[in-house]
Amino acid sequence: MFKHGSLPRFHAWLARPRREGNGHANDVLLPIGLAFALAISTAIVTPSPASAAEGPQTDGPSIQYQEALAHASTAYTFTPGGIVNVPFRPRAGDITPVDGAAPVALPAGSGSGTATPQPAAVTPNQTVSLLRRAVFGFLPYWELGTTLNYDALSTIAYFGIDLNTDGTLHTTGGDLNGWNGWVSSSMTSVINNAHAHGTRVALTVESFAWDSAGVAAQSALLSSPTASLTAAQQIAAEVGRRGADGVNLDFEPIAPGQYSNFVTFTRLMRSELDKVHPGYELTFCATGAPGTYDLPNLLAPGAADAVFIMGYDLRGGSPVRTGSIDPLESAYIRYDLTYVVNTYLSQVAPSKVILGLPWYGHAWSTGTSTAVNAPPADIPTYGSPATGITYTCAKALADQNVAAMRACWPTGDLPTAYLGWQYDTGEQSAWTAYYGNYGGTQNTWRELYFDNPQSLAAKCDAIDAWNLRGVGIWTLGYDSNSGNSDLINTIAAKFEGIPTTYVPLTPTRVLDTRFGAGPSGALVSRVARTFAVTGGGVPVTATAVTGNLTVTGQTSRGYLYIGPVAMSNPTSSTLNFPVGDDRANAVTVALGSGSTLSATYVSPNNGATAQMIFDVTGYFVPDKSGATYVALNQARLLDTRSNSGLSGPSASHVARTFQVSGYGGVPSGAIAVTGNLTVTQQTSAGYLFIGPAATNNPTSSTLNFPVGDDRANAVTVALGTGGTLSVTYAAATLGPTAQVIFDVTGYFTPDTSGASYVPLPPTRLLDTRYNSGLGGASASHVARTFQVSGYGSVPPTASAVTGNLTVTGQTSAGFLSIGPVAQN
Repeated sequence: MFKHGSLPRFHAWLARPRREGNGHANDVLLPIGLAFALAISTAIVTPSPASAAEGPQTDGPSIQYQEALAHASTAYTFTPGGIVNVPFRPRAGDITPVDGAAPVALPAGSGSGTATPQPAAVTPNQTVSLLRRAVFGFLPYWELGTTLNYDALSTIAYFGIDLNTDGTLHTTGGDLNGWNGWVSSSMTSVINNAHAHGTRVALTVESFAWDSAGVAAQSALLSSPTASLTAAQQIAAEVGRRGADGVNLDFEPIAPGQYSNFVTFTRLMRSELDKVHPGYELTFCATGAPGTYDLPNLLAPGAADAVFIMGYDLRGGSPVRTGSIDPLESAYIRYDLTYVVNTYLSQVAPSKVILGLPWYGHAWSTGTSTAVNAPPADIPTYGSPATGITYTCAKALADQNVAAMRACWPTGDLPTAYLGWQYDTGEQSAWTAYYGNYGGTQNTWRELYFDNPQSLAAKCDAIDAWNLRGVGIWTLGYDSNSGNSDLINTIAAKFEGIPTTYVPLTPTRVLDTRFGAGPSGALVSRVARTFAVTGGGVPVTATAVTGNLTVTGQTSRGYLYIGPVAMSNPTSSTLNFPVGDDRANAVTVALGSGSTLSATYVSPNNGATAQMIFDVTGYFVPDKSGATYVALNQARLLDTRSNSGLSGPSASHVARTFQVSGYGGVPSGAIAVTGNLTVTQQTSAGYLFIGPAATNNPTSSTLNFPVGDDRANAVTVALGTGGTLSVTYAAATLGPTAQVIFDVTGYFTPDTSGASYVPLPPTRLLDTRYNSGLGGASASHVARTFQVSGYGSVPPTASAVTGNLTVTGQTSAGFLSIGPVAQN
């Protein structure tokens, strides 16, 4: 924030506790070779942009600006701090690009204006969990003293320091809260503790152009080469002196005529940082409507690493109707998060985008007590602008917790009526209502919308689906006074990459739209459907499941998508199919909020329908109670054509059992295996079932097929007594036969000696149609190798991956083989 004249009135206050100033697709789970030279493909689908809702959007002033003004009038007292003596070291396996390269170690503080590192008093902790996405949280000076969960944060952005119009840092004169907090003992402790956990600390430099004085000040800086160079040099020197790890530029909005000058300044900032030490992270903030920012050039090589989208206050202070300030999708306003993110992704890569989310909510006056019985986001507002309320205090209102409310509002009357917890499934937002005078000068009903763990989880799933760089937070400290906050824990559960173990189950059908098991009735093209997966023995603590997805009764060709987040226009496919073909594919998929999965049928024909079936075969839990995985080179354990494993073809509805443990590298102690099940020479259409127990009439299927189609499907399946598997061929009548093949690719052992599983969102790593991963079509019997680790959040320490392999445009019948070793 530039220092200039009188300050506009802050009109969206935040209630908070006071704190001291201190074609055919097939699922695969395969080992990665020594050169990490395996790749996976996820779809025969070209992404299509999401449709945007229509409606108004208020573009500023931002919450950062309003809060900076509000707190500038309070004099905070800080104790001066010493030199930062713990250097930053990247977490093991961190592959997020910074300064155009892999993360590097950075020096501790010097106190002398140079970047000479000091001896470290604390050894950085390299046992913390790897964050598979960035978690970028703002920490303003008025929240110093907050207990932080450093393991769950990749960057803490201190907010913030002002600039004088000549480009010098504002270190003398009035309103020195930002500077005094930055050099305080509290901040020294934050930086040392952050570095000990592999977390960066960035310095936020503010330049607000929301009024005429701010426009003039920002323009004076950016249009002056001398002032711009002074600013870049002083900021870079201060980062090195303090032992910080990067810079966040909160220049909002960009003043008229400064579009190109801000790009020049950002590139200058990068150059000056590199002179101090290569590897400092450089980010900038931008509004939900980024028209004043030259995004492609700001995020080009030699400029910023990422943009922080201020994905909040998308519903302005006096909207036509109440609702979320960061709706995932909205029928009432154009600028919902989906529209905003797609706007950015039309200009820059998702790896350059951090989506900032609010840890506060807005309450609007709605007038009458009957208003709270109306549908969410459908209630007119009246009177004064919205009241901003931190998550801690919003939760107190929804909980009707009088003691917690009194901590938020030490004086005044408490509300006299409450609605309690509510949830808007359309906009993905928690909300509540209360009657009183909080947020105004008169008693009235008010509706309060805010993110809670459920809505935050849904937005984290969307961040995964968009494959963004990560999630942002405004602001740390607004969740609670404890590091055990449910909001940061939600983010940690989504992005910490917490190792999980596997529990196999007997295959159980949890969804069949034909018979009303789960969502009843056929799926309609491009209409996402969500269903719970807590049946069939899956606990609520599960983070992912294995299973089998089947389509039948489709009225048009197309594909099915299944994943943790509902998507009307998915960018990857799980199962591709024509008309008239009952087809299945195995999946290993992360669960969404509330232990749910969402499925979408996509067809080129409007109104097309399809029936869907899902059988669960196991689940992953974030603890050591299950089994871990050992990848194997593929080995054939069953081929009835050559009397290997079993002799002769399988007859319809006759279960057959074969030995698995003791062969192909599978030990006697294994409790489950991964592999590939293939059918050939079938004399009738039908399906194969494979499982731990023999059954002549199975109630779930593993592989569905017509006549004359050699077809395969991956499996993750529990072993039966003595390390066996049983397979059944089921046709419409008795008498038909089929040849069966089974190749094992790995096993689960009931201890922690193997690899644990980290669920990831579907991410396309290979598409030969578009020269992605490999260029051009594959020729028969020519092995090709491509990279997996380092892409799609797969770390270099990974030993195996799950994914979906798809073939299309083939000029002859045949098969694909994928594995860690090239074989022609």
